[in-house]
Amino acid sequence: MACVYGFNPTIIVSRFCPPFPLIAIPLIKEYDTCPESLNGFKYKVMGQIVLNDGEEEMSLTDLCDALHAIWQPSLTWRVIPVGCEGYYSLHFSSYKDLMKVASVPLYTLRNGWIMIVHDHCDQLDANTTGPTATLVRWHRPPPSWVKVNTDGSSFGTSSSCGGIFRDHGGKAMACFSTQLGEGTAFEAELAACINAVNIASDKGWRKLWLESDCTRVVELLYSRSMDVPKKYEEAWMQALNRLQHMEFRVTHIYREGNRVADALASPNVQSDLVSELLYHDTIGVVNLRLH
Repeated sequence: MACVYGFNPTIIVSRFCPPFPLIAIPLIKEYDTCPESLNGFKYKVMGQIVLNDGEEEMSLTDLCDALHAIWQPSLTWRVIPVGCEGYYSLHFSSYKDLMKVASVPLYTLRNGWIMIVHDHCDQLDANTTGPTATLVRWHRPPPSWVKVNTDGSSFGTSSSCGGIFRDHGGKAMACFSTQLGEGTAFEAELAACINAVNIASDKGWRKLWLESDCTRVVELLYSRSMDVPKKYEEAWMQALNRLQHMEFRVTHIYREGNRVADALASPNVQSDLVSELLYHDTIGVVNLRLH
């Protein structure tokens, strides 16, 4: 059930599992004395709850109360659980409230923390025309976690991949840039993930958050699927086996928020550019994606 501050609740479900495209469909309206409430929320962000070890999930009401106390929004807002466990769509009437919430990537709760996964400025009104804008930025991992962003690219008959490991302060811990030879862009994305998992395992990093701008790779990691090109089957299986010994999470990010990994995946890496983009991520530079 959606928990709405200022409006009556609405039951909403999602057809897609974040971090992939989200479509929220009103199914049942309870106490529908204010039907315009469905169109009263113009802005949304996606959040994900991560529980501390041994903690149980909050009720939706308790979660709403906790977030309301932290954010103190000026106008009405609502929380909508979506199809994948732990994910919530957060809708706001005020753009100012949206930006206030999206300006901080991580909020601590009594049983864990909530991470702002995507910063959306999509108009929720179905009658809205013209392009929509998405604010995209890199988010730091929580303390004790290592986050790696990966990317792969293919140019003609050659391909390459890259990745950057960072800690909760945004400091670079390691990176890689690998020339792969002939291959497709998807194979390069796959190789980047395999390299990232192997490096993290070899270094003894047991809490790994991998982020990629390739939705297909994210789906494969999320489902632990073996649906990969034959030449990568063995390496992929070994990587999945290594993940069993880690706390692991995987998320999708738009390319605009994956610029450091994109620069490392170039066949001609420019160290000055990598350093500049790394600094931009560290200070929280927001990138605009029009679509």
